[in-house]
Amino acid sequence: MNEIQLFYLFLYYIFLSKLIIAVILQQLFSKSNSKKRLLLTIDGTSTGSSHATLAISFLFEGVSYPLYWITRKGSKGYFSEKQHMELIEKCAKLLEPILPTGWSILLLDDGEFDGSNLQILCRDVRG
Repeated sequence: MNEIQLFYLFLYYIFLSKLIIAVILQQLFSKSNSKKRLLLTIDGTSTGSSHATLAISFLFEGVSYPLYWITRKGSKGYFSEKQHMELIEKCAKLLEPILPTGWSILLLDDGEFDGSNLQILCRDVRG
């Protein structure tokens, strides 16, 4: 495979992955969900041998699907509150036009995500 073919394969993968996520979200929103709640997770992880990724994913039928992420050089470790907030703001912009009226968002996290500004942002995002 040459560089041009690899480039087009990469573009196709990006398009296809976004399409799959859109179809799954549509399925989620159309299902009878009495709680009308979108479950999101936020977590950091090692990526390869020299990078770390912070990702927000949604949960559907026991599977986690990434919605938005940032990757930086360095080992897994603490991302700053500013990076957490930027990720949540970008994800909120992505979800705003497609989240049905009356639905809430529940963000699941661990102890790394305890900044006071981050908590205020999460409370105000759907307000």
